[in-house]
Amino acid sequence: MNKLLSAFILITAAVSFPMQAAAQVEAKTNLNKGSGWGKTKAAKDLPKEITIAQFNAYYMTTRVAGGKHGNASLTRRAELNLTEETARAATDAGCAYLKAQLEAKGYTVKTDDAETLRSTKIFQKFAKKDTTAKVATGGSQYLRNKDKLDERIVNFASDITGVNLGGKGGAGYVPLALELGGKEGRLTVNFMGIIDFTEPEVKEYTSGGHDIVEVNFPPSLRMIDVLTYGQSTANYHSTREIGGKVYGGHEFKNANLAWLKEHTTDKDAVDQFVIEEQGFQAAALELFKAYIDQFVARIDELKTTGK
Repeated sequence: MNKLLSAFILITAAVSFPMQAAAQVEAKTNLNKGSGWGKTKAAKDLPKEITIAQFNAYYMTTRVAGGKHGNASLTRRAELNLTEETARAATDAGCAYLKAQLEAKGYTVKTDDAETLRSTKIFQKFAKKDTTAKVATGGSQYLRNKDKLDERIVNFASDITGVNLGGKGGAGYVPLALELGGKEGRLTVNFMGIIDFTEPEVKEYTSGGHDIVEVNFPPSLRMIDVLTYGQSTANYHSTREIGGKVYGGHEFKNANLAWLKEHTTDKDAVDQFVIEEQGFQAAALELFKAYIDQFVARIDELKTTGK
């Protein structure tokens, strides 16, 4: 600190938020129309069947933000007390909604089974080289780091079985998809969602001759697009040709604060967000629904028009 002028920190007392009943999801940015690759028109000739190959949801549990202005600098952190169990319940509800919406559009919805995946030539090839290669159904992982920067829980929907080809398997996933598609081909969907709990606000200014930086973490439950975590896709694969679309660019916000039980700032100036578990699951599901409604419309457009 520079003679207490380096930063201004707003310390709040415990704040409780009343339960609110109605969902209030705002599409700040709608899901884009998708970036095509390969021969997307091939999807048009397939049966109206689709395989949910992946349903992964990332839940941010820490956020770090800061700023610098003249002699002032400040970095602060916010933490969310979300458990893997609560996150998993929201993820599974979102996956069930995706399946229901696809079925409502007339699709036969499938998932891969473990025995089929293990028996593929590609999986067996990589499993011989790397003992970390595996086939698994569902699961959860808490991604932490020593600096507590943007930590997150990754949830894999409980009824979706997928393949991990190991540390050197990056080049194997396309051949695997081709093998699974076979000569007749198949349409698959890969869902990727990111749930964030705050939109950091940083203010930098000079007042009374003093340089000041303010960093605050207002509650804001959002479903956002983060390229480094991956984006949702709809894909066509066969042994002859491949194609698909990648969708992103979205931001949905749930203004309902029923998910938040308490928001305080502790003695170390770390913002602590305490959730109401059922409220969080419900609020996250509303975000998934808003996204999935648009996502399914994009998938159906690809299948119907080949574009």
